[in-house]
This record gives sequence, C-alpha cells and structure tokens, in this order.
Amino acid sequence: MVRLEAARGAPGLDARAIANLAGQIAPLPRRWHAIGLQVDFDATTAQRPFYRALLSDLRRRLPADTTLSITALASWCLGDPWIADLPVDEAVPMLFRMGPEGEGIRSLLARGDDFSLPLCRTSVGLATDEPMPRKFSDRAVYLFPPHPWTRHALLSILREIDR
Repeated sequence: MVRLEAARGAPGLDARAIANLAGQIAPLPRRWHAIGLQVDFDATTAQRPFYRALLSDLRRRLPADTTLSITALASWCLGDPWIADLPVDEAVPMLFRMGPEGEGIRSLLARGDDFSLPLCRTSVGLATDEPMPRKFSDRAVYLFPPHPWTRHALLSILREIDR
C-alpha cells in the first residue's frame, strides 16, 4: 500500500510531476514481489483531478496482471460516485473513523443493504480497534490496526473474526 498525503487544497502538480510520481510508485509491486498495488489518498474535491490523472498514469505503467486498488471513503461508494470510472480494479470502502455520517452507513450495512457502486462491493476496510459493522463473508476484508502489527494482535483479531 502506498499512502499519499498532500497539503491543503489541490496538489500543485503538473503533468510532468504526476508522471514523475507515477514513475516512482509503479515499480513498487515488482520490488515488493506483490501481485497488486493499493493507493490510499483521501482526495478532497479539489484534489480529484490530480488523483484521477495519477491513477490513470499508474494503470498504464503497471503490468496488466497487477491489480490496482484504492482505499475509498464510504461516502464515495454511496452518494458521491466520482470514483465509478477510475481505472482501478477495486475500491475498498473504509468503514472506520467515518465521522458524522458513520452511524447512517453502519445502519445501512446492518440492514443488509450495500454500496451503490459495484466497484465497492468486493472488499471492505475495517479498523481492529472499532466494532465491525457486520460479517463480510462475501468479500475481502482489509484490516487496519492503530498500531504496528504484532503476532498477538494478529491472532486476537483472527479469533474475533471467526466468531
């Protein structure tokens, strides 16, 4: 996973700077012996054109058999579908630290409803220090701990998931 951070507002990156950044990120899956790449960036509305351009450049640079995934705010998967046509294989809705809209999203999922975007229906991101909204046996689950993983923490969360 690659986490991107940007100063407030839109990143002031032109096409050359975006290409340079994509050129630095694209070799990482091969270097890490990974089958995919996940990009984590909480893009504001102003940063969306930058993010779209970066993901498009990454998709062109990655081998066809390398999965390109993004983390997604849960709201992007519901009423704000700007990610629907991004050149990615999956968007992982992050179901933790969601802010004021979190309770409504948790209720929606607890009722058995799902995200409106198909891109968001194959996986979820959960925090190990928050209650899980429901079992997600039908999709991949990415776990995000607030602290570095330890053997004990991993075994504890695996026991909890099996319940």
